[in-house]
Amino acid sequence: MAASRRLSGFVDARRWLALASLAALVATGCGGKGNEKRDQVTAFVDHVNSVQQDAAPSFDRANRTYLAFSKGTLAPSAAQKRLAAAERTMRRTRDDVAAVAAPQDAAELKRRVVALFDADAALAHEATLLATFVPAQQDASKSLPGLSKRLTRDLKAGTTPAAQERALSRYAHGLDRVIGRLQPLHPPPLLLQRHHDQIVHLQTVRSLSRRLVAALRAQNSRLVARLLLRFRTLSASGSGAPVSAGAVRSYQRRYRAVQQAEQSVERERRHLEDVLG
Repeated sequence: MAASRRLSGFVDARRWLALASLAALVATGCGGKGNEKRDQVTAFVDHVNSVQQDAAPSFDRANRTYLAFSKGTLAPSAAQKRLAAAERTMRRTRDDVAAVAAPQDAAELKRRVVALFDADAALAHEATLLATFVPAQQDASKSLPGLSKRLTRDLKAGTTPAAQERALSRYAHGLDRVIGRLQPLHPPPLLLQRHHDQIVHLQTVRSLSRRLVAALRAQNSRLVARLLLRFRTLSASGSGAPVSAGAVRSYQRRYRAVQQAEQSVERERRHLEDVLG
């Protein structure tokens, strides 16, 4: 859950673009009579604003969904459904804007607006992945504490090498099942390295378990002692590593890219004001 809260801290800062910058373009006089270029740009802006206004109720619901998700007040099943719907709304609106015919003077403005929706939709997709991945990862890993406790209990109770072999074999089989449930999951980019590290850690512990079984059967006491020391060290470290600082920085860069795309729209809007005003 720590990873979920870490990303939620960024998700709650998301906002859906209201295209206010385009509305401002109309308000500053690009629709004056006698200027065909201004009239064409105004018609384009009006059309884009109409598309956005039609989607406004969906954007409002999306905002409330992201807020509830960031606070942890939305059940996982509801979060998955609503966040996926919010992402679809963003992508559909992006496609609707892309379908609006733009005059030559507004072609660059249209390109930047579409790019902004693309960047925003990509970030929305991360939240959709998160809402799906986190509960699935937790469910796949829920047996790990029980496996560890049983192994500890069985090793203490096992008075013969054969009993210890059986305990380690059961543990390795249990890890097999957990790994098999984790591998098909699709984490968001922020949690990709953490997910990979968890699987590698479990695979390493499983491999050590099997090597211990082989060493016990071979009655190689020196190898058993060496492997057991490493096994205990790995088991004590656990598999729930924190989200890396690099992954967080990468997410922050993607979030800043949305802000930069919005600033790019604003720069082109001002350019159009200067050219057509």
